[in-house]
Amino acid sequence: MERMICLLLAQGAYRVRTAFLPVQTWADATLAGAVNDIHVLNALKLAERQHRTGLYRQLFLQKRDQLAQALLPLRKA
Repeated sequence: MERMICLLLAQGAYRVRTAFLPVQTWADATLAGAVNDIHVLNALKLAERQHRTGLYRQLFLQKRDQLAQALLPLRKA
């Protein structure tokens, strides 16, 4: 089935967009507590793509690193 999707997309007749799902399930319980932070990271990526100033990229990297540091101890436990 995956090959069929790739074939359809390769023809160029379809456009791909991301979908915002207000409710998500997380296979990893560690990430469930970080849902809001993940949404903020996604918003920062979209803002950088639209404005291309570098500011949103810098904020994204800072926020991403903070989240990674917060989740690291939880992963080891």
